[in-house]
Amino acid sequence: MLFTAHDGQFDNVEGFLRSNEFDEVICEKNYPANEVKSTPGVPDDYMSRFSCRL
Repeated sequence: MLFTAHDGQFDNVEGFLRSNEFDEVICEKNYPANEVKSTPGVPDDYMSRFSCRL
């Protein structure tokens, strides 16, 4: 599992990871819309707290 703060298709990260045995990629689409604060996605501190809840 990998957590990223932005769109999973940025630099084809999600496609690459899924084809290299990552079962899950948590990206911008998985976070609540009100937490996406800018083009780079969610702030790092929110991503960190979110990851601890899963």
